[in-house]
Amino acid sequence: MFSSLRPFHRLGALPLFAILATGCPGGLELTIPERHLLVSTPNFQGASPEVRLSDDGIRWSGPRALTLSSGANAPAAPGVPAGVAANDEGYLVAYFDPSGNLRTSSSDDGLRWVAGPAHGQFAVDAASRPSVSFNYDTGTWGIAFREVGGQIVTLGVGGAPIGASRVPGASSSQPISLTWKEGNWILAWATQGFVGIALSADLLQWPTANRGAAEDPNGNLIFTQGGPSIGYSLGTLRLSVNRVVQGSPSFGTGEIEILQSDDAFVWRREDLIARTNPFSTGTAFSGPASELVVADIAAGVTGTQMHLNGRAGVRLETRTQNTVSLAFGPKEPADSPEGLKDLHVTFRRFKRSFPSDPFDTEDLLLEAEVLAIDGRVLHTMPPWEMENIYTNAGHLFSEGTAPIRHPELGFLVQPGETLRVRLTGSDGTVQQHLSYAELIGPASPTGEKTFIAGCAAGESGCDEGAIRYQVWFSTSLR
Repeated sequence: MFSSLRPFHRLGALPLFAILATGCPGGLELTIPERHLLVSTPNFQGASPEVRLSDDGIRWSGPRALTLSSGANAPAAPGVPAGVAANDEGYLVAYFDPSGNLRTSSSDDGLRWVAGPAHGQFAVDAASRPSVSFNYDTGTWGIAFREVGGQIVTLGVGGAPIGASRVPGASSSQPISLTWKEGNWILAWATQGFVGIALSADLLQWPTANRGAAEDPNGNLIFTQGGPSIGYSLGTLRLSVNRVVQGSPSFGTGEIEILQSDDAFVWRREDLIARTNPFSTGTAFSGPASELVVADIAAGVTGTQMHLNGRAGVRLETRTQNTVSLAFGPKEPADSPEGLKDLHVTFRRFKRSFPSDPFDTEDLLLEAEVLAIDGRVLHTMPPWEMENIYTNAGHLFSEGTAPIRHPELGFLVQPGETLRVRLTGSDGTVQQHLSYAELIGPASPTGEKTFIAGCAAGESGCDEGAIRYQVWFSTSLR
């Protein structure tokens, strides 16, 4: 586990992610970014920042709440989003606690997190999402955010720490964004509807000569109705905005626009993705051009709409209608015993534990649900029904189907999540919770695993005293 206060590998001023395109100097082994990480904060009292992971930009893990060093969930300021960034060794999340203290947590892979210290107390609101970026020259994580009243604050943690200071002459009513690119910190913010840009070598001085408005190649201002998002990754500097009609920064008029730039001031369009939510306070993005993930507020629900390469993807139940943050970074080794796994479960056969009369029959219903760490249902297998089966014999779940098929479910699973299996027969419902270790652990020599579904005294969701069933199933990693 890396520490947010430890310097990181660097080769001159060139980020390791960028070196991947030209080869590895001196045989140094580099970490290739392969994982998208999304951090969001549910919009209710006592909520913690939640992390979700994806290795393809399409399928996402369940939520994992950040924790304090005590192991308890880390409470966040209600309604204030969190921010995240990555380097070649891991991730740093920044968020505000209920007292307005800026806090950080770090992780090698997005699964295991280490709580960091507080970095000062500030007056914040729903537009104060901290934006995070990493300086490969100094090993410093830069953090920028707006305070209540609109002032923009910057500071640096780890590497060569930088004290908090306000950016003179810059203010915004929307979330702001920060990135680092080859010797300069680049700040982007919405001001009077258009995007302002400022450059700094040290995160303290922001010379007037290095400021200006973002423009297209024809000199037209780039407008946005939400906060802009800026990022530098794999040699490309990008900006995402909630595009509005030129010269008319009005309510709900445009699309999510992705732009590229060489100097941070003149921007050319890369893509128009989708209609933006009229209430959006800003988008987020991560990944290379071949796997560009963009997130925006979902319409009509408290969730986040994901886009991959310009096409609408899944809608994540983030329980917020505020902006989120994305990063693209490393993941755990493929042979890690406790990583994010792409699992496929197939239910093969079953047997009633205590047969009744040899000629008795019953109808059986098999159900399976993947439960998040906090117990929320993430995935549900279509119900599997079997009619008029003998109670005194074992059965294949595939009986009576043509062509032969079995009840099965594919899903991403991480440590702490479980698979709940229920069987309902003539005596009632019994169930079993299969842990992460049981799901990904070794099978028997026959390739199968087994469990007995029952109902303990006082257990909810099943019928105490109902007849138990033994179930055999198989698993495979994709």
